[in-house]
Amino acid sequence: MKRLSLRWLLVLAFLSLTVALMAAYSWLSAHYFMRGLDSATLLTLEQHLHVEKQHLQLNEQATAALGRRISVSLDWHTMPEVVRQLWPQPPTPSGQLLKARHKDTPDRHQMVFLLKEQLSDGRVIYASLIFDSPRESARVIENHQQNRMLLIGIALALLAAAGLATLALLKGVFNPLARLQQWTNELTAEHLSQPVPDFYYPELNTLAELIRTSLFSVQQSIEREQRFLHHASHELRTPISVVRSSIVLALKLLEQQRSVKPALQRIDRASRTMKDLTETLLWLGRQQAQPLPCMRVSLAQEIRLWCQELQYLAQDKSIAINITCDDSEFDLPLAAVRIVISNLIRNALQHTWQGEIFIHQQGLTVIIKNCGELLGQESSTGYGLGLELVQQLCEKLNWQYRIQQTDDEYTTELVMAANGG
Repeated sequence: MKRLSLRWLLVLAFLSLTVALMAAYSWLSAHYFMRGLDSATLLTLEQHLHVEKQHLQLNEQATAALGRRISVSLDWHTMPEVVRQLWPQPPTPSGQLLKARHKDTPDRHQMVFLLKEQLSDGRVIYASLIFDSPRESARVIENHQQNRMLLIGIALALLAAAGLATLALLKGVFNPLARLQQWTNELTAEHLSQPVPDFYYPELNTLAELIRTSLFSVQQSIEREQRFLHHASHELRTPISVVRSSIVLALKLLEQQRSVKPALQRIDRASRTMKDLTETLLWLGRQQAQPLPCMRVSLAQEIRLWCQELQYLAQDKSIAINITCDDSEFDLPLAAVRIVISNLIRNALQHTWQGEIFIHQQGLTVIIKNCGELLGQESSTGYGLGLELVQQLCEKLNWQYRIQQTDDEYTTELVMAANGG
């Protein structure tokens, strides 16, 4: 079933309201016109009763005929015959104007008014007024037609004025609505950061801002999910590779009937690393999250561990790694420390073809310097993604992260904050 549009619904509502008001005021005009005529007739009868009732109380006459139309009588049976035909019994209420139509022939009728009033001595006096319908002349008929055409013209003019006012109102309302609809249809991720256009009405501006805010929130959620997937796929490659190689090694050791404990320990460390990575990436994707849990961390131990885990990246390369560290420990989020340090060491190993890598750690500061023949950033998959993850973690943990680069030297400096910042 096709629904009525809002535009046509408002048009029909305004026009219906206009027609209803015109009909109501027309009925009220006719009603008060007739009430005015009744009031004038009542006043006329009361004036005649006031003049004649004194004379009727002194003079025992039964009837006083005041002209052809008005009759005043103390005796109901002496009232005009047409009055007694319309009211076979004397009326009960006093002081109330009664009226009725009496039709003699199809083209002739009479309008009869009756008023009853009680005298001071207890007697009742009646007064009646009879109007005969006039014969309609050509001039009367012409005036009647002119009045009818005038009323029809006024009604049509009012309808036209109401229609024009409705169209003007709808144009003033629906033009901004149409612009809001077009703006919403053309809204893209690039437009979400731009200010909302002015749609003239505060309500429409508020609605547009709500739409932009909602879409912006959805866009941020999608971007966080995409970043999580990219970062997870990037960061989980190393522990997955460790697990696979350790499993292969364990199978070989079993064939040789040797101890597989070192391989199982590497698998255990890799599984814990994947768990910590997943929790940290989920934490990074939340807008409001509790701080990461902290524990005593030896940065020297983590640096040496990841240099050993990522040693495969230095195969077939002429790279010398020089490590200088102290033995200090700090309360730091271990998972975040591992993500940052592993990415920085991986980046150094991936982008150095020949030369030396200096890793210096003192307190909460870690400096990694590549010296020698460097590779371009485009030569390794995931290079930019890993550093992007490092940048986001440092920003959220309030860690300082700086990069300095020349033709043959690449230096990364990381300054952590204890207790997670």
